[in-house]
Amino acid sequence: MKNSTMFAASAALLVSGPAQAQMAPMKEGDPMPGMTMPALPPAAAPKATPQTMPGMDMPAPPPAAPSAQAGSMPDMPGMKMGGGDMAGMTGMDMAHMPAALGPYLMNRESSGTSWQPDASPHQAIHLMAGDWSIMFHGMLNGVYDTQSGPRGGDKGFVAGMVMGMASRDFGDRGRLQFRAMLSPDPFMGSAGYPLLLATGETANGKTSLVDRQHPHDLFSELSVSYSYKLTDRASAFIYAGLPGEPAFGAPAFMHRLSIMDSPEAPISHHWVDSMHITEGVVTGGLVYGSFKLETSGYKGREPDQHRYDIEAPKLDSVAIRASYNPTRRLALQVSWARQVSPEQLNPEINERRWSASGIYTVPIG
Repeated sequence: MKNSTMFAASAALLVSGPAQAQMAPMKEGDPMPGMTMPALPPAAAPKATPQTMPGMDMPAPPPAAPSAQAGSMPDMPGMKMGGGDMAGMTGMDMAHMPAALGPYLMNRESSGTSWQPDASPHQAIHLMAGDWSIMFHGMLNGVYDTQSGPRGGDKGFVAGMVMGMASRDFGDRGRLQFRAMLSPDPFMGSAGYPLLLATGETANGKTSLVDRQHPHDLFSELSVSYSYKLTDRASAFIYAGLPGEPAFGAPAFMHRLSIMDSPEAPISHHWVDSMHITEGVVTGGLVYGSFKLETSGYKGREPDQHRYDIEAPKLDSVAIRASYNPTRRLALQVSWARQVSPEQLNPEINERRWSASGIYTVPIG
């Protein structure tokens, strides 16, 4: 039996552009455009008929401003305001924010340099600090886990992640991004939590964890990326992380919409996503439209049982990934890696790994 409670906290900064108004000539008794005024008493009859100035055409009053649309400032009572987008809305969907790695929208980007469908939601708290665009998002789950049988166990813990990003443009073509992700997992203890059939990593450096999910490192990602737009559809990028995620496989499970609401990792997590926290990675790639080709040099050894530190980097392994988003709802990838000595308890074993995956997202509501 598992009981979980999700806690979400968010804040908002609402920013609107300065209102602009175009003034048109008015005669006494005419109402101000966009404002309902009480009726005025009749004016005294003019002594002379106004004459048009020769050689000058007076402009007609501008049309009334359209009513406010979703995402714009609501009208003040008795006054029509011009619509304007608001930056920094709480829970704002980043469907119109530029991406870090290429000329597409941010919704496509997931963990590391991986892609998800463009139709995927990507909500965050968005702030502006000068030229910097800053975003925060995360999820924390309070969990009590009970798994019966001789191989089961009980555990109460907090799982999830908190992530922050800061990005800005450089000139007309460059974009820089810093990203950090932290995990509360180390506070649950070195042995993690009960998860029948799951295997991977170690709690003491001597024996493998079996029927348990290992905790993730406190620092799950500390990375920087820079992209340069080659054309309106193409870009080149470089990404470096300590820790980071190499160009292999689908997005890590905590970034996949299909399991985002689960307070626990899938039992296949270590078998499929074991490279998502890598102590040293450098990735370079090219993007053209809906295609991306990238390669990584990275440290093959998986994180050890010490969850609060950052280990020394070593680029001894290599990975290659090709990604393709043929529609807004579909993201495909195929990847290959040669990983040197991934397992701490079996250091003599190297691995060659293949991965192929598809993610399909259908917005509801």
